[in-house]
Amino acid sequence: APNTLTINSPAGIAGNYQAVRAAFGSQTNDPVTGNAGFVNDGTAAGTLGCGPATNNISGLIAFIDRGGCTPAVNGEFGSKALKAQQKGAIAVIICNSLANATQAPFSMAAATNGGQVTIPTFMISYNDCQKIRTDIIAGGVNATLSFTCASTAVFPVSTVWGKLPKQGDFDGGLNDWTVDVDPTWEWDSDGLITGNAFGGGALVGWTGCNGIMVFKSDSLDNGGDSANQGGGPAPAPQTGALISPTIDLTGQTIEGIVIEWAQITRQFQSVYSLILSKDGGATWPDTFAVNAALPVNSNVITNRERVAVPGYGGITSLKFKFEYVGNYYYWGIDDVIVLNEAKEDIQVNENFYAASASLSTPVTQVSPIAILADVSNIGNKDAAGVTMDYVVVDRAAPTVEVFKSSITYGNVAAGSAIENRVFPIAFTPPAKVGTYDASYTIKSANDAAATGNNRRDMFFYVTEDTYGLVNPEAVTTPANYLPYSLSPWTIGTTVTYYTMANVFHVVKGKNLTVKTLSTGLANAAFGDINETGFINADVYEWADADGDNQCQPTERTKVGTGSLFLDASITNTRNFPIEVWALNGDGSANVGTPFELKDNTTYIGAVHTAPLDPSVPRYELLGYSARTFSGFDRSVNYSAQRLAQDSIPALASRSAGSLFGITGTSDTDVEDRTFEIIANASVETTGFIDIKIGEFNSTYDLDKTAEVTSFPNPASREIFIDVTLKDVSDVNVDLITVDGKVAATRSFGKIQDDRLKMDLSDVASGTYTLLVKTNDGVISRKIIVQK
Repeated sequence: APNTLTINSPAGIAGNYQAVRAAFGSQTNDPVTGNAGFVNDGTAAGTLGCGPATNNISGLIAFIDRGGCTPAVNGEFGSKALKAQQKGAIAVIICNSLANATQAPFSMAAATNGGQVTIPTFMISYNDCQKIRTDIIAGGVNATLSFTCASTAVFPVSTVWGKLPKQGDFDGGLNDWTVDVDPTWEWDSDGLITGNAFGGGALVGWTGCNGIMVFKSDSLDNGGDSANQGGGPAPAPQTGALISPTIDLTGQTIEGIVIEWAQITRQFQSVYSLILSKDGGATWPDTFAVNAALPVNSNVITNRERVAVPGYGGITSLKFKFEYVGNYYYWGIDDVIVLNEAKEDIQVNENFYAASASLSTPVTQVSPIAILADVSNIGNKDAAGVTMDYVVVDRAAPTVEVFKSSITYGNVAAGSAIENRVFPIAFTPPAKVGTYDASYTIKSANDAAATGNNRRDMFFYVTEDTYGLVNPEAVTTPANYLPYSLSPWTIGTTVTYYTMANVFHVVKGKNLTVKTLSTGLANAAFGDINETGFINADVYEWADADGDNQCQPTERTKVGTGSLFLDASITNTRNFPIEVWALNGDGSANVGTPFELKDNTTYIGAVHTAPLDPSVPRYELLGYSARTFSGFDRSVNYSAQRLAQDSIPALASRSAGSLFGITGTSDTDVEDRTFEIIANASVETTGFIDIKIGEFNSTYDLDKTAEVTSFPNPASREIFIDVTLKDVSDVNVDLITVDGKVAATRSFGKIQDDRLKMDLSDVASGTYTLLVKTNDGVISRKIIVQK
């Protein structure tokens, strides 16, 4: 497959640049030559290609920058390529972004519109694009996409097998390797994973252009048809092994064995193993888990993987096999080598270390953070003198340590792990607004470098007044990075009414209240759900009596509530606030009257979907599922913090993270739902709900003696209000919008037991608060105006 972008002219930038083909678009192996040009969609960030190109790219190889767009679908790789194709481009090159400047090019997924792309589409690195960008924008650049097969292998000096052609490079086929079950592993000529219903990729290894071995669990299960799951030639799970030849090590002094290979994979629920034999395959005594920490439903992963095998010093024969229990999606392998090395390799495990209990915490509410990180020795030699440091710095002054604590492990045996060991001292952030970076760093007597797998990073914020578990999109690149929090396979096809809730702990609640809960929707076509119903919001006190991190109905007490009607007044559907107030006697919002928070109390801020008609498109609340082990993803994954808190008596009653209630059958059964964590292995779903606190101050006193009933609800032309008061009083009725404006008002004199009428002819559709003010206070009711 074409894997090289060659700039033919001008001479100053001429040469070869690595290009990786997308999993969509033309798969032709024919070279493509043409003049190059960047798209310009006429906006300030025109080279992102968020809209159709306004410049002439017909007949050109179109270059487009990677980056988010609004709506999010326009920022997908497939959508950008499709827009260029529709303007006449003969091929597309996506330039990786500055935020991913160190990332190698990868095979891009089709997403929403990639299936319509018929022209070749590729990615190049950010740095390569920067070298050629100015000339391309200026014009006069000619380029060719072509196939260049040259090994880029750099073999370590300790390599004892795999250097020679046709050993571990799968040049032209299996060669001396074997496969134990057909159909499982198969040879692919160009390293491109195709034929899967749920995406593919390209393995860019040392010699990927001469063939790789791949096990396509996806296509074996469904035959390439997403609607045919289980109907393919070999329904999942399938099991097959790729078996090496017997490697003769006679005459060599083997200190230890390390097996290394290039791989491409996408994980759902598969099991990967490396199995070894010292006697030519007569017995297979040693099995090592591979890729065990990969997130469920991961993104495409390409890397060089290595396994150091304890107990193989002094051997004279080696045979091994890669066994895959395939349960979606695939595993591709190439460029396998065997190294003669005996080393310790201490690491902080990237899939489990504790972040803050809340990514954002108000400055008045900072409280202890439990410290925990799992560690392993993935080498084949025991490690001595192992210690780990936890260090926090203020990002504004990164050379000054805000906090440091250490823990000693002593000796850690080869191939072993130490899990769930909590630091004896918790960390309380400073009461200072800012961004704080924290790191776990491990070292041993012979593996002291604080790089690579020796260090893991995370961060958190101390804010003026807001709790939050994920970044608001306004402060994150790319924009609109938050997807739908609960995918259809999580909540099924019938659940329309569900709850998303975030946990927050209040240290000092006196004279403070919750002002708003802010959330957002991923629905691309807001018009489909405009004026179809509500997002309701509640605040609960929560005491997790059984310590299971599930919020049972009997464990929570509602203390605040609010509601927002989904209509055109919401100008930003991806981030809108919902005011919450104290409760009336019937559990509805007593608008204008706040509730006071309590000291040292765990709360839940919850939002519930409440369409008036369950047949409208499902409301898609925003959230995040961490599918990588980046510093950001680990900073918004709260599983390790919960476990660590459970080990510290002063924190054991708390929880952290997001909870979901997905058993709803109507908008009235909220209080019957159990709210629970949604997680698959290392992937945890985190909801976007920002919780803003502020001073407790009541706008109105509550009239507790009055009885008020309003009808009809929803109303269209007029609304009637039945009022029964203890004493005769003048009454003022205001209709208040969700943003606090008065939409209508009327005054009535000498009222005690009367029916009042308010004209709604000049009132727009929406959700309103009806405020009935008497001499003794105020009564509020929620009403809907529908026209």
